[in-house]
Amino acid sequence: MTTSGQSGGVDFSGRAEKVADLVGRDKVTNYYGVSPEGASTPRGTNIEARRGLPILGRDDDFDRIKEELAETPNGSGVVLHGPPGVGKSELAREFARRNLGNYPGGAFMVDGAGRATAVDLARIGRVFFGASSSDLPLDEQALQTLGAIGRDPALLIYDNASDETDVSPWLPRAGASTHVIITTTRRYWPVGWRTSPVEPLDDGVCRELVVQIAGEDVAGRFADQLIKQAGGLPIQLVPQAKSLALDAKRSRLNRAQLQVSSEAEGSYLSVYQRHDEKSQLLLHAAGLLNPQRISQCELRVQLAQALGWSDQAFDDALGPCLESYSLEGDADLRMHQLFAEFMRDAPVSSALDPSLKELGRVQALRLLDAAKDLAGQPNRADLAAHLLGFSIAPDQWTRRGIELPDDAQRIVGRALIEIGEFAQALPWYEREVAAAEQGDVHGCVDHHSLGLSLHHVGYCHSSLGNFDAALPWYERAVSAAEQGDGHGRVDH
Repeated sequence: MTTSGQSGGVDFSGRAEKVADLVGRDKVTNYYGVSPEGASTPRGTNIEARRGLPILGRDDDFDRIKEELAETPNGSGVVLHGPPGVGKSELAREFARRNLGNYPGGAFMVDGAGRATAVDLARIGRVFFGASSSDLPLDEQALQTLGAIGRDPALLIYDNASDETDVSPWLPRAGASTHVIITTTRRYWPVGWRTSPVEPLDDGVCRELVVQIAGEDVAGRFADQLIKQAGGLPIQLVPQAKSLALDAKRSRLNRAQLQVSSEAEGSYLSVYQRHDEKSQLLLHAAGLLNPQRISQCELRVQLAQALGWSDQAFDDALGPCLESYSLEGDADLRMHQLFAEFMRDAPVSSALDPSLKELGRVQALRLLDAAKDLAGQPNRADLAAHLLGFSIAPDQWTRRGIELPDDAQRIVGRALIEIGEFAQALPWYEREVAAAEQGDVHGCVDHHSLGLSLHHVGYCHSSLGNFDAALPWYERAVSAAEQGDGHGRVDH
């Protein structure tokens, strides 16, 4: 990667070499589009290898996707919809792996939620197509990437889109030879989209999956219980089966039997409790990052700064998480959204509590560093990706009891506004208003500062087209500004 500079204390210069050390040099060109010598390659994929996880019961889905893509006009695509955890994203990734030869222009996975789409497209353009126009706004960089991708047959997967408005600005332009797959939980889409349901696996396929992951002995003893717990959802079945396979390897199946039978609804808890304390700490740290884009480099830095972990300690903790499929990926890790939601409220033992408090403090400071860097250079896709790699919903931090610095609302809110994330910026500025209304330690309110905070809330609403909601905030901002600063001086 040719990007250089600092992002929240992480040096991104020479990252191809760092990634090569992390995931093996034979994977670097394919995953990042960068050779070990650092030379850019014009095409590739950001979809990692499958790592041996069996894909069963989906042959009809693969055939249907291929048929529907062949009949899909440019400007739309195939929408894979189904409940969370049914395997939509992995189905799309595996389709790309099996059909890479049909896409000389590349096959790319893009976060389909909000502003992350433009950020991911801009990064793809820089890494895989040699784009260097980082002085352009992120949206224009993303459009440049679409133009480069469309020159040869290519595949774009927009993952976890909430509705058509998320992806419509980033669909291939007229004349582009690009296929599009969208994964979503939303069933109904406008006319012109071909929708394809992804159904839960039937019991027979689930049983075969347990056999292939854990073996006949584990399947014979636990398959019925696992199938009942999972309800046909691979995200619940696979980690449990893999954890039981590890228990069998360590001669711990008798204890596992008691645990499974007493937790009919607790598949995630069961997987979590099988990990040792260091792996549990790593999972908690990952739970405060964006589960779809967990930078392994960033996670390493956080645990090193907070707990003094060495690279070896990190690798020792990460290995079991990858083995059990609690985490997936290579340089960029993923945690399924259902498991991530569980981790945010997972029970914390008294032994882990001090470490988690220090870890939360460091993660909060890293969040602010990332926001400051991005606010200063909002056109840098790598800095935007770094910030969006954190959980950027303030309530996710308060749920963990993490106290953010007093200026966190302003700093994070400003960075999010700079990249057009108005909906995500809104709750940060609302919290800033609440804090400003409380005043200083003596209860004195700086009305000038309060007016700016009120204005920012109004600006977020109006930028989202909510003009009726914005108006009272602007009116309150005027009233506050008319009262002046702490000394009564008005900036007319």
